[in-house]
Amino acid sequence: MARKKLLVFCFLLAASLSLYSESLDKIISSAKENSPSYKNTQITYQDGLIDLSKLEKEDEPLLSVAASVIPITKVEEIGDVMAITPEASYTTADRKTNITASIGYSMDYKNTSREYSPSLSASHSFDFSGYDSDTIKDLNYAISKLRTEVAHSEAEYKFEETVINTVSALLSSLKSLDQIDKNLSDAKTNLDNAKSLKTVSEDSYTYKNIVNTIESLENSKRALEQRYADAKANYKVFTGLDWDGLDDIAQPNLSLNVLTNGNSNVIIKSLEIQVAEEEYANFVAEQSPNTLYVKGDASGKYTEANGKDSGKIEVGGTLSYNANNWTISAKHTSTWNLAEGSSSSYSPSLKIYGKWTNGTINQSTGSDMSSTRDSLELQKKQNAILSAKNDYIAAMTSYSQSAQDYSVQIMEWNYSKSEIDSKITYLESVLDNKIALFNAGLATEKDVDDARFELDQARYDLKITLLKGLALEREIRIFAL
Repeated sequence: MARKKLLVFCFLLAASLSLYSESLDKIISSAKENSPSYKNTQITYQDGLIDLSKLEKEDEPLLSVAASVIPITKVEEIGDVMAITPEASYTTADRKTNITASIGYSMDYKNTSREYSPSLSASHSFDFSGYDSDTIKDLNYAISKLRTEVAHSEAEYKFEETVINTVSALLSSLKSLDQIDKNLSDAKTNLDNAKSLKTVSEDSYTYKNIVNTIESLENSKRALEQRYADAKANYKVFTGLDWDGLDDIAQPNLSLNVLTNGNSNVIIKSLEIQVAEEEYANFVAEQSPNTLYVKGDASGKYTEANGKDSGKIEVGGTLSYNANNWTISAKHTSTWNLAEGSSSSYSPSLKIYGKWTNGTINQSTGSDMSSTRDSLELQKKQNAILSAKNDYIAAMTSYSQSAQDYSVQIMEWNYSKSEIDSKITYLESVLDNKIALFNAGLATEKDVDDARFELDQARYDLKITLLKGLALEREIRIFAL
């Protein structure tokens, strides 16, 4: 009767201890809060988002306002003069249009003369090559954004996988310790039985072999205990929690969705092909430019000095056309000098400029390039396209191969899990049978303990298998990004 009560007590003790075990979700959450490396991944992600916002802001229009003040300067026949010139400038987001305006004002300190000098200029560049350079910016932005998000998610899943593997290693160490304790207990029991029953003598080979086995097991146990203690200490540092076992383990979701277009890595490679093609098109456009630059400006000056008024108006325009390896431009200026009486005058001017070169004009640097260098650079751009396409094919092949590998791993895990479930069901029935036989006096307490031990070991295997499944789930999530 006492033994039956002892068995019931053991079951209640095991159930109560499980109440203090941590859930895996809590362990992972605590590890994230406690880990400097995980916090650094979040900082890296925030930095990536900041860099992306900078790329977005590069396409905004530019507005600038400036002012210059000259408190005092000496002007011949006038004396000391103060001058103020405010200026405002606006540039469109595509950087093709610019408008600048200013209003200058100056006066002498004697208040006998003053001068106003407003000015306005506007320019625009027309590109008839049919190429839009913003396309490369948009593609590079899409690649950067995708890489930033993928890197962040991958870091999250890898960290969680590290936590899961750390817990799995602890359970494996604990299972090994329980096994060696069982083996050591059985060996000592066998030795005690042999000595009490006098079935072997202390000088016999069998006796010495049992003693050597016990010593070997004790040495192994000490090594495992040290390894287990080190693992618990590392777990404490890593998660900020004391190791109290593991209770709640979710079932892994090992669904694998294989996409025709591949994962993010494959998509990035396809975008890089487009970047290479756009860079090639940009280079071709630079070698065959077809641009028109138009600028108009107007300025005026009105002066009051010694009771006399005078003025000056200047209007100008610039037209420049660049095509292939030649450039032609024209600049016209008209000036009106206005004064009291008959001293007013009008002065027009026109300048025409042309240039031809045996190379082409690089629109980025403005320098001439020879046709030899052009052809070599063109070949390099073509090679970049071929290289990008090869990288895409390699990425797609790797994606397909990884999908097959993960399909096999999922099948293997499901088979392993099914076997363990069947084994636990069988061992539970064995334990129930042993307890029934023990209560009927047909089995020993050791028979019950052995059956319970086998069931506990199988339950260790179940937890470890579930953890392996959860680690595999994280790998599949990374693959599917």
